[in-house]
Amino acid sequence: MDGKKLIIFDKDGTLMDASPGSAAAVVRIAQHMGKPVPSEEKMLSSFCGSFGHNIMWLLDLKQDEQIPAIMDYVKFYGEDEGYYDYKEYPGLTETIQELSGKHMLAVATMMYTDFAEKALASMDIDGCFLTIRGVSLDHWVSKADLIRECMDFAEVTPEETVMIGYSHDDMESAKSVGVDFIAVTYGYDFREEE
Repeated sequence: MDGKKLIIFDKDGTLMDASPGSAAAVVRIAQHMGKPVPSEEKMLSSFCGSFGHNIMWLLDLKQDEQIPAIMDYVKFYGEDEGYYDYKEYPGLTETIQELSGKHMLAVATMMYTDFAEKALASMDIDGCFLTIRGVSLDHWVSKADLIRECMDFAEVTPEETVMIGYSHDDMESAKSVGVDFIAVTYGYDFREEE
């Protein structure tokens, strides 16, 4: 990564497999709303891209049901501490610790910032990151905005930055702000042949 000063990571699907906690919250939403519980395969495919769009598709919601479903997700995920219900990718913690000695590291996630910080702290890698940028009820932004926030915080240019993520949404967001992108193939979206 010659010439790169900042490495920005996506969280869910890149730094950890957060699908167990996310799926449990989706099951609770479905039950709460009286909707059929989606299959595990359908849930996994919904963890890529825009959560608002995906929750509508996943639970076959009408437009006016989207915001209440998102609010329920946040509520149930928080109540159940879903941010602690994840699987670690083998060798990832050591890789992050090693990279943090050579580069500035950051996280840009569409997860609530508070939840992301708690999950990364439980892996004992939160201190490896210069900044952890996510969303909140009063800070609902795009992934591209979060990438920009990380660069601004680190005071680097797009040319000095690389984004590492698992989804086409991560890739498109990085490209939209002029940042190089590295896809991981162990997450939910990209496959080795892509």
